[in-house]
Amino acid sequence: DYAARLFLTPFQPDEKNPLRGLGVGLGAWSGNVDNIALPAYKSFGQNTFISFASGVTSAGHRTRLAPQAYYYLGPFGLLGEYGLTEEGFQKGTVRRDIAFRAWQVQASYLLTGERKGQNSPVPRKNFDPRNHGWGAFELAARIGDFNAEQGLYNYGFASSTNSARRAHEWVAGVNWYLDRLLRISLNYGRTNFLGGVANGNRPSERALIARFQINFQ
Repeated sequence: DYAARLFLTPFQPDEKNPLRGLGVGLGAWSGNVDNIALPAYKSFGQNTFISFASGVTSAGHRTRLAPQAYYYLGPFGLLGEYGLTEEGFQKGTVRRDIAFRAWQVQASYLLTGERKGQNSPVPRKNFDPRNHGWGAFELAARIGDFNAEQGLYNYGFASSTNSARRAHEWVAGVNWYLDRLLRISLNYGRTNFLGGVANGNRPSERALIARFQINFQ
């Protein structure tokens, strides 16, 4: 296996430059996948929406490209990613490379005015009700899409009657940072599918997910 990642923040040293929060990068990965575990493709609600057919195994190579960019300005943050994966599969004597493509764009805004960045924000006032401290609050939204090559079904690696070829999602949520290490999140997401049932599309998924997170930094 070989992996590499290059990321640039060309304007970061200049504190007065409005582009100091801009970052762009590219990740790449390539390796052999003979007889390794099949990948799991899950929705926002953590439900598997692609199930491989019986007798299918990983075979050959897997190659991934993942360009990424972000921009942060004060309490505002914007991040975009694109992923292209080509992976070899085999069923019986049939061996083919199948492409999977995905992208996402997410935006966030800190209502309490802290500076947004790659790491968790440091609240101006940590959660301490006795001293009128409530932490930091953030609104966030994301839209994303996943698409599998038609060959996944043409070569018998999966069936369109139980595996969706495409998943399109949007998610909105609120984050509460009690301090720089503790976060509570509440997110609502909806995912629409293309295919996944006989003669139609899998029903849309709606999910409400709460999470408590501790960051060790």
